[in-house]
Amino acid sequence: MAGRLGISEATRRWWIVAAMGSSLGIVLLDEVLVGVALPTIRDELGLSQVGAQWVVNAYVLALTAFVAAAGRLGDIFGHRWVFTAGGAAVCAGSLGAGLADAAGWLIASRVVEGLGAATILSLSLAMTGIAFGEHERGTAVGVYGFIAAILAAVGPILGGVLTDLVSWRWIFFLNLPLMLAILAVVAVVWRDAPAAAVRPRLDVAGFAAFLAFLVPLVIALMEAPEWGWGSAAALALLAASATGLALFVQIERRVRDPLIDVGLLRPRFVGANLVIFCAQFSKMAVLVFGALLLQDRLGMSALEAGTALLVAMIPPVITSLWSGRLTDRTGPRLPILAGVSIMVAAMLWLAVFASQGSYLLLVPGFLLWGIALSFLFNPAYATILGAVAAGQRGQASGVTATGRQLGGALAVAVLGAVLLSAGGFPALFAVAAAVTAVGWVATYFLIDRPAPSGRAPVAASAPARAE
Repeated sequence: MAGRLGISEATRRWWIVAAMGSSLGIVLLDEVLVGVALPTIRDELGLSQVGAQWVVNAYVLALTAFVAAAGRLGDIFGHRWVFTAGGAAVCAGSLGAGLADAAGWLIASRVVEGLGAATILSLSLAMTGIAFGEHERGTAVGVYGFIAAILAAVGPILGGVLTDLVSWRWIFFLNLPLMLAILAVVAVVWRDAPAAAVRPRLDVAGFAAFLAFLVPLVIALMEAPEWGWGSAAALALLAASATGLALFVQIERRVRDPLIDVGLLRPRFVGANLVIFCAQFSKMAVLVFGALLLQDRLGMSALEAGTALLVAMIPPVITSLWSGRLTDRTGPRLPILAGVSIMVAAMLWLAVFASQGSYLLLVPGFLLWGIALSFLFNPAYATILGAVAAGQRGQASGVTATGRQLGGALAVAVLGAVLLSAGGFPALFAVAAAVTAVGWVATYFLIDRPAPSGRAPVAASAPARAE
């Protein structure tokens, strides 16, 4: 269809990146908007504290549990139709959440929205990787991150404005025009590659075992800080998760078309995923607990805290393009090592000055964190896309998105427990710095140095473009 409309191949590919970056931006917006609006939602609907938590948790659980399968479904049934179904679920869930007048309706709608978000999060990266060749991929991922960063940057202040001046319901209604515009672009410019003669089958047994591993784990991470890590309920969930993991590994070793191919787990792939896990952990430290610090300790309103966090959210808009181009020139190793070093310094700065009661003293830490963020996510994403064959990109993106969500869930659980300890916010940011440093170690030992030509290492098999 794109050819019939007179769109060149180069233009078509950049339209794909614009649509995919915007879809990632919708997911990132939700991370911020709902958090800002949650106290208002709780009060207006008369939710209990547990009910308010599940407005967030239901979405996170659905997203985390389904994101790996969503990527695999794209590889099997075609990226266009699976992405479109996911976008439709985002629209349906957002509309239901915006119209909700009771806790059950709102939480059910958030589950539907989370399932759709899992699909677009997983496939947006895969489709970006399919559309671009090896030596353009860093730039393409940089643009992908740049567009998402613009939407994420306006999230804190937009959430405050909508909640305080309009209605919390518009944080959900806002998704509808954005998602419909993205789906229209995909319908025009995306073309799936011809289907293989023998398509892989969905590993239903593996998916069931994966859910048996992941769902109890995520619930335990969400609830253990309140229940206690040694409580019977938390220990039972962790035991069930371990059993599910053992069953999943056993199934995946036997099936012909596994949900997660163990062949993906080569050093570059594992190292890049660890970097993304650590980056998401630090992101929760700054955007969730940093916002809490500004409101609880510095006395800011939701709108004031959202505005104050702009100093952390604007730098990724600038550095996304730089990180992508640098990755194309040098390979991912140097940008990631530099980015992690800056981010660890930022978290340590926040640890030192979190107890001082001054926003100005926190600004350098927020600013350095924002500068570093794109130098973790974008080169790591480019590494993952280059490490797998085109037919595995949906699966690889699903694995990556699952790890990213687990990083966020673990951050909320662990840092929440640290915050309640005697150390408070300084200890919280110190722990985040230590976890972030794991990304430096993973990069140093697992992500290879650039080839002698200075180009990024070539993937194991040549990527296929969207046809």
